[in-house]
Amino acid sequence: MEKMPEDIMIGQHLTTSGAITEDQLNEALEIQKDLGGRLGRILVKLGYVTEESLVTHLARQMELKLVKLSDVKIPPVLLRMIPQSTIRNKKVLPLSLVDGTLEVAMAYPHDLETLEEIQFETGENVVAVIACEREIDRAITNYLGPAPEDTEEGTESFPEEPPRPPTEEDVPLPSPQAIREAVEAAEAREARDSLLRFPTRVKIDALIEVLLNAGVIDEATLAQMLKERSKSE
Repeated sequence: MEKMPEDIMIGQHLTTSGAITEDQLNEALEIQKDLGGRLGRILVKLGYVTEESLVTHLARQMELKLVKLSDVKIPPVLLRMIPQSTIRNKKVLPLSLVDGTLEVAMAYPHDLETLEEIQFETGENVVAVIACEREIDRAITNYLGPAPEDTEEGTESFPEEPPRPPTEEDVPLPSPQAIREAVEAAEAREARDSLLRFPTRVKIDALIEVLLNAGVIDEATLAQMLKERSKSE
């Protein structure tokens, strides 16, 4: 992977100032070649330099102003000048606008492409100051809120696919017992519905016949009951 010009400058500044050794720089460059990423971040991850030490050396060597973002209050109007996607993905924060010059805080102020992009978007002259990347991330979250969970730098986010409606294959087959119970229930409903369609007189006659055949009541007792009922009416 071809090294970015700003990374070459970082390596030169750090070795010249004695912040890291040539061997440490070469190791970081090999990792960058294999995995990509920014050289300064790799050196911090390896423990060869702290982030505070990194930005301090760069500020001194490049004659840039070092800013502590916790001491700065950014007006909302400035945050609206730069698209949120640029602020989040490029890790850049606008700090002030004076006489047509927009001052922005960056962890990697060598990134001339980003500076040119911001200048094009804002129409202002843009100058960079340096700040710790960790402080920039914290400030972006404080001012703009947390980034969407499904969005990362260099990736696109896509809406979730709507759930697929269930098919016949997705529905489990009922057990044999459940099938029998369903059939019996259906037959019972059909028989009940069929019974309700007959005239009341016919249903009474049929019931009496069933009671007599089953020996639940005899004809003499039934005749006596009907006689008494007719008297009461």
